[in-house]
Amino acid sequence: MPNSSTPSKFVWPPKPPATAADSSPSTPSNQSLPLPAPSLLTRLRSSLSEIEHAWLDPVALPLAQRIIQAEWHPDEPAAYCDRCGRDIGAYESDEVQCSRCARSRLPWDRCIRLGRYDAPLADWICEVKFTRWRVLGFELGRTLGKQLRAAGFTAANYPNAIIVPIPTSFRRRLSRGIDHAAVIARGVAWELELPLVRALKRKHRPSQRAVAFSDRVGNVSGSIHLRRTHAKKLAGRTVLLIDDVMTTGATMRTAARALASSGTPPGAIWVAVAGVTPDPAG
Repeated sequence: MPNSSTPSKFVWPPKPPATAADSSPSTPSNQSLPLPAPSLLTRLRSSLSEIEHAWLDPVALPLAQRIIQAEWHPDEPAAYCDRCGRDIGAYESDEVQCSRCARSRLPWDRCIRLGRYDAPLADWICEVKFTRWRVLGFELGRTLGKQLRAAGFTAANYPNAIIVPIPTSFRRRLSRGIDHAAVIARGVAWELELPLVRALKRKHRPSQRAVAFSDRVGNVSGSIHLRRTHAKKLAGRTVLLIDDVMTTGATMRTAARALASSGTPPGAIWVAVAGVTPDPAG
């Protein structure tokens, strides 16, 4: 019987066996194509960005952006004693004071702080003081003002209140180029909508940072005085004292006692600081 099949055509070179993929429509190869080389402008932008992050970033960012990047936030009221401003743990403070400040007579009623004097807050405070960045100091003051408002110190509750910055000596202000406590106080005054009064003046003494803890009380004693022209302005008013950092509290005590010479009682004085250092006594 003759063979009805037709012999297959000879092909060279032989093709590989057919697969299921061969039956699908042809598609472009999955192999990625080489990317074009970055342009000169792209390379220049990348280099400038690296330089900016390495050298310029610490002085370029506003406070709000720094707070977000550092994931920092002001202290909650339970984190510190609202009389002396020191760190406390759970149940270490009653409604009036903690065990630490109960052993001393403080010449003010309340103390409000932004936080512990550690990074990044300490870096921001030093930047205001030593690089004369007034905008940063003003924004720190506004943030401190919000802390005060949350604690109840508002123009509605204290309509006769005034804000008094801890003074800087004339010589130190010339050498640094900034009265840093006054800059922070302006931010507080703006946030709380209260008047700022430079009611105190200061004699030049060595910086508190340059003397031992045990010598700081003597170093600042008698260096802060009330301006005679402002004595009447303080009568019957609540006074909010503002400073950047509190360590031993010697400067605040001297300033509060100077206010007492105008007849301002301790119960009419609040103090507020950006940072409080760890307790030097432990």
